[in-house]
Amino acid sequence: MGLIVTGMVSSKGDVEHLFLDTDVVIDFSSPSGTVDMLAFSSRTESNIPLVIGTTGLGEVHDKLMQDVARHTAIFYSPNMSIVVAIMNELIKIATRMLDTNEFDAEIFEAHHKGKRDAPSGTALMFGNTIATTRNQIFQEVAILDRAHHFRVRQPGEIGFASQRGGNIVGTHEVSFSGEFERLAIRHEANSKELFARGAIRIATWLRNTTTNGLYTMSDYIRP
Repeated sequence: MGLIVTGMVSSKGDVEHLFLDTDVVIDFSSPSGTVDMLAFSSRTESNIPLVIGTTGLGEVHDKLMQDVARHTAIFYSPNMSIVVAIMNELIKIATRMLDTNEFDAEIFEAHHKGKRDAPSGTALMFGNTIATTRNQIFQEVAILDRAHHFRVRQPGEIGFASQRGGNIVGTHEVSFSGEFERLAIRHEANSKELFARGAIRIATWLRNTTTNGLYTMSDYIRP
């Protein structure tokens, strides 16, 4: 495989050494650390592949990743679990098969008390999957906090709920509730090791990718 450098990026001075004598850079740092890493890669036009698993990213990061992907291969996923990727595909199937006006989509996630972002990046990914499959604009249908929406649930909404406590590694459940039945798709992570294993598997795959671009789990698990 060669050398993979991974770790926290705490300042711009920490970034450069990540790209020295390296086959792939794996980033699980912070939104600001990811900006520094992407900015350095863009500025130097380094063609070293990047695997990004940092959560809490936004439009600025999306734009930077797209820019950098012009000269190198980038893989981004808020969750490096292969099973979560399969769950996302199951959510697509369920969304296509269940009528939006008959089945209400809700997303629940639980993590340890030290996690800062909420909802989790994985929960937001699932919500975007549902909205895209329904041909909806995610920002128009996502209800991240019902305390500020004093009304009954509207058709087509995608509701979110978050729990923080103890040492919960990560739990996600997506449910579709109809008048007579309810479908729940659930994933529980029992160890953070699974994310490291997934990132290394993806890094190996990305290193052998000859085409620059921005890749996701859908590309990795595609038959």
